[in-house]
Amino acid sequence: MATPKAAARLNELGQSAWLDLIGRKLVREGGLKRMIHEDGIRGVTANPAIFEKAIAESDEYDEQLAALAVEDKSPLEIYERMAMNDVQNACDVLRPLFDATEGADGFCSLEVSPLLAYETDTTVVEAQRFWKGVDRPNLLVKIPATVEGIPAIRQATALGISVNITLIFSVKVYEQVIEAYLSGLEERHAKGEPLAQIHSVASFFVSRVDSLIDKKLEALGTPDSKSLLGTIAVANAKEAYQLYQKTIDSPRWKKLEEAGATRQRPLWASTGTKNKAYKDTLYVDELIGKDTVNTLPLPTLQAFNDHGLVADTVTLGVPEARRQLKKLGELGIDLEEACRQLTKEGVVLFEKAFGQLLHVIDARASAIRHKRQVRWQEALGRREAEGEAAIASAREGKLGARLWNRDVTLWSSEEKHQAVAKNRLGWLEVHRKMKEHLAEITEFAKAAKERFDHVVLCGMGGSSLCPDVLSRVFGKQPGGLDLRVLDSTAPDAVKNAIAGFALERTLFLISSKSGTTTEPDSFYRHYRSLAKADQFVAITDPGSDLEKLARSEGFLKSWPNPADIGGRYSALSFFGLVPAALLGLDVAALLEEAEHIALVSDAAVPPRDNLAVRLGALLGGLARKGPPSAANKLTLVLSPQLLPFGGWVEQLIAESTGKIGKGILPVDGEPLSKPSVYGDDRVFVSLSLQDEHDDRHDGAVDALAKAGHPVIRWQLPSKNSLGGEFLRWEIATAIAGAVMGLDAFDEPNVTESKEKTKALLGAAKGGTLPAEEPSLRANGVAVFASAAHANILSKAAGTLGPEATRSPAHWLAAHLALGEPGDYVALLAYVVPDDGLHAELRKLQGSVRDVTHLATTSGFGPRFLHSTGQQHKGGPKNGIFVELTVDGGADIAIPGQPYGFATLFAAQARGDLEVLIDHGLRALRLHSEDGDPGKLFELVREAARLIGKPE
Repeated sequence: MATPKAAARLNELGQSAWLDLIGRKLVREGGLKRMIHEDGIRGVTANPAIFEKAIAESDEYDEQLAALAVEDKSPLEIYERMAMNDVQNACDVLRPLFDATEGADGFCSLEVSPLLAYETDTTVVEAQRFWKGVDRPNLLVKIPATVEGIPAIRQATALGISVNITLIFSVKVYEQVIEAYLSGLEERHAKGEPLAQIHSVASFFVSRVDSLIDKKLEALGTPDSKSLLGTIAVANAKEAYQLYQKTIDSPRWKKLEEAGATRQRPLWASTGTKNKAYKDTLYVDELIGKDTVNTLPLPTLQAFNDHGLVADTVTLGVPEARRQLKKLGELGIDLEEACRQLTKEGVVLFEKAFGQLLHVIDARASAIRHKRQVRWQEALGRREAEGEAAIASAREGKLGARLWNRDVTLWSSEEKHQAVAKNRLGWLEVHRKMKEHLAEITEFAKAAKERFDHVVLCGMGGSSLCPDVLSRVFGKQPGGLDLRVLDSTAPDAVKNAIAGFALERTLFLISSKSGTTTEPDSFYRHYRSLAKADQFVAITDPGSDLEKLARSEGFLKSWPNPADIGGRYSALSFFGLVPAALLGLDVAALLEEAEHIALVSDAAVPPRDNLAVRLGALLGGLARKGPPSAANKLTLVLSPQLLPFGGWVEQLIAESTGKIGKGILPVDGEPLSKPSVYGDDRVFVSLSLQDEHDDRHDGAVDALAKAGHPVIRWQLPSKNSLGGEFLRWEIATAIAGAVMGLDAFDEPNVTESKEKTKALLGAAKGGTLPAEEPSLRANGVAVFASAAHANILSKAAGTLGPEATRSPAHWLAAHLALGEPGDYVALLAYVVPDDGLHAELRKLQGSVRDVTHLATTSGFGPRFLHSTGQQHKGGPKNGIFVELTVDGGADIAIPGQPYGFATLFAAQARGDLEVLIDHGLRALRLHSEDGDPGKLFELVREAARLIGKPE
């Protein structure tokens, strides 16, 4: 017969080992029953921290939590239902032991809300409710030994409720707890009510006493103080046990015991050793004795079974313990005061744990309801195995939790990358920070509306894309300003930005994180020559050159944006919210939506229901193989009112993932078509407003899924939901980067075109760029390419006859025909942007896609340099680039610079082409010499016709 384990042998000495742990699988799958038989476990205790860990880190509660979430139960209701269910089941497993020992053992505890620790009457009411709800004789209701809790203990005892008194640190308080128990029994006995069914334990906390007292002793630093290290907790507990023995020897107790009362045993709590310098079984070895309980965390139980000392020790060394307690006082350390501090801290810790527990439940329940509300659907088709593997990887790697914990090892093991990431995660909490500035933002917008009718936002990339989305999706609201976003250096774009505006009634927002970005700086220089300084507002990082300029020039306002947010993650910061307020939008509603997405994307929500983490894991997982076998073309399918949102997503994904030869290519703007025109490299994300339901649109998306293309789709209840979508996509992008092994926050190639532009401007004479000779000129169109590539295109075109050799359309057709499965086409239009041309570009995307079967993107220059340029240069080398350029209108001077906007615009177009060529990429530039972009668009259509008829 095997020797009983050490914990089981404690029973021989009159001590009961209770397990400080509860979990659904432990109870339901036989673990607790096994521990009763093998480890001698005779009871179970639990607290909010234990429940929180079980619910957050396991799937044990998923089924019940989901059912209660659908019933729309509150977090507190869900917790209580699950906790009571667990406690009932544990009580049932322990019931045979309870019956066999005639109520001496076999208990499970359930804690009254720590939020009621200082409320006597409410605690009693809750104790009654729990006692009735669980309806098990071997339940102990936990009540803390606070000043208000002690009378609640007496009342609960008098009502016939068995109580586990928690948070006892002081012998004096323990004496009050004993008095409360005796008084409650006496009150009950006086009424002629039975006592035998009432049970109680007094939980005397141990290790926390040493944790606090040791710090005080170490601060003294004397030999006498050092000699007491690690001794006071045990000495204090031994003194408490002496009080217990004195109590049960008293005539008062003997009278109650004769009436059937059961002893209130001392329970040693907090017995896990916190100081690694001490033996890990210290608070078990030294406190073994008759009529005691030791509630053991699982690691302590395992350690005690391995090397614990089983002996009657709680009554040993009492004189020495008293000497140590006396010496502590002589050193000027008030143990009673320390115990009061520990009680207060204990309540705070319990409240915090309870709050975290409710938060976890709230997050998980809200995520389940949110998933149903937005009608999330996935059909991964032939990519299902890859998708499941990516989700499993995210779950096992705890990517969501690590993101919220700001674990920079998610993206790189290199210190330089970690340093960047560490200072780029402010967007995780910025929606909460912005709530603190909500009144200020609102008041500013209100005052601005009294003076201004119009606002021109001068920015580029991350500083301008969110406001552009908001202005296009929502439009000017009643009482709001007419907002235009300027992110083009084309002279006519600069002129058009204020066309029809009364200049003196126009506010200019200069938005730049660094404060040195060329485009906003140039816009400011121009408009400052036309308007007063107090018509300007800066949004920038603290301490930037722009902030200094705003101060020295006397700007109307300067908004210092949190510096730990990169431009493309800044939508919910001042960069996005100040323009939103000026438009007249409900900024509070946008932030509430972001707060909701933060909740349902919480670290405690598993990837099954955490849609942000799930989206990121799927996108990263399907793309990580790289072309041509990967599904790395994220194709956005947006309902009409949400179409502008694609431009913001495009930059976020492209700049965050396009680097070191990897990347997810965002495809925004392609018209939806039949499945056969798409390659196997696609993953479709369909996002729509619920009130924009369109059967044809839905049917087309269904067809893609049926054809085996991976499709993810959901719907938004309202436009304000965009406040949450900004955060959802930021989280998803960061997760996708982690899955792909990419640093989602650096942009190693983004400055290359800027530097090339700078060099070209430096070489300009009299503000004019040096002349360049095209590879081909015909019909008012100049074609530019590297010599080698021009030779390839000329030969390919020549196969169709001599005329074709001199035809820009044939050259373009030959260029596009170079594409292979897994490649993509990028149409880069350096033209004066307007809504009509944007619509034409979208049509061109569809035309090229239909004949090449390649993913096709489009963008206006120089915006795309700041949005997709990083993807073009740093991502997979599988792009086919078509630049479409015009002069952009009559030149406009830039004060303080030797060149004007026309030269800057031309230098950006020319510089970007040169960088693409330097990277060995297939790039072609078509320039309309008479400034007509329509001529260029027709060339693309003609090239598509030459390639072949669309299916």
